[in-house]
Amino acid sequence: MALKNIKKALMKKFKSYTFNSFKCFSVSFILLFLAFISKAQQYNEHVCFQKGVSCNGLDERNGIIYSFEEEIFEYSAVGTSMPFWLAAGDVSTRSIDTTFKGTISASLISGPGSLKGTVASNIWKYCYFNDWTFSSSGDYEIQISVSGYVTDTIKIRVPEKIEFCSAVPKGCGSVKGNAVFPLSGNGGIIPVDAIFPITIGVYDRLTGLLDSNFQNYAYVDKISGPGNIYGTLSMYGSGWLTFTDVRFDQIGIYDVKLRTEGFVIPDTVTIHVVESNNVRDVGFNKIKVYPNPSSDVVNITGDNEEILSAVRIYSMQGKVVKKLENLNLPFVKIPDLPIGVYFLEVNLNGSDELQKGIIIKH
Repeated sequence: MALKNIKKALMKKFKSYTFNSFKCFSVSFILLFLAFISKAQQYNEHVCFQKGVSCNGLDERNGIIYSFEEEIFEYSAVGTSMPFWLAAGDVSTRSIDTTFKGTISASLISGPGSLKGTVASNIWKYCYFNDWTFSSSGDYEIQISVSGYVTDTIKIRVPEKIEFCSAVPKGCGSVKGNAVFPLSGNGGIIPVDAIFPITIGVYDRLTGLLDSNFQNYAYVDKISGPGNIYGTLSMYGSGWLTFTDVRFDQIGIYDVKLRTEGFVIPDTVTIHVVESNNVRDVGFNKIKVYPNPSSDVVNITGDNEEILSAVRIYSMQGKVVKKLENLNLPFVKIPDLPIGVYFLEVNLNGSDELQKGIIIKH
């Protein structure tokens, strides 16, 4: 009788243990699933609501639609992933066929290095590639195939990683970063629908050193503003991450949060989005830049006609493409620059104050 009671007690305990273990497993599974969904949502940039894109339930597709429209996709730096989406639909109207389900695969055709990451996936409405990294800088050709019925070739340009340590007052070090350190290189002015480049690093607030060993996700979130922010708003990489596809679709003033995963204090930047033909009329800018756009010579003077002593011109990736000193001139020549938007930092004669602005080369 005693043995029977012991057996019952053990069975009861085992059932309780099994139930609790199952409950623990279930809770863990749910948490992991929610984490996965949360991570997926970081890449879900509301594709059907992006500027220039529409969705329909019609069986209309003649090609592949990408999140980028440029002939050459300006990717992030070597070793950094830059999520993008693609879908099947009407290429001429950029209308996605949301009824389409199939498979998609990508293969490297040519390039100076290798492609790492997921190159095959299922597609339903649209599909994200969010972990591609390239081993070397340069131009790559990638073949995309959707369910074998259509193939396309995309061109991706991968820049060298910018030198960011010199931008941080104390430089880089083997520290544990606890706060975001952002750098845009353009004073927070950008034409509507133009790319707003931003580099995000993580630094130690006590020592002022940038965490050169940082490796994680970084995000760009809109806090306020009259329009939408679109493009690539999440990345994964090491050291520091440069966003090269962040845009705004309406003029106005935006507050944007820059954050990373982990216990890192985020930062906020204010961005003034202006009409492209009015970039020289931004109220807080103390320089006049004209003609703008320009293809050859740009006049740059102060409000009181002060002329230039030094000029630094930055690319969209924050790289210095032209640096001139001891000028004593009211203009700068730009015929050697490729077509695009560039950011200015200038010093005027008689002043140590740094002025910032924009040049549009056409």
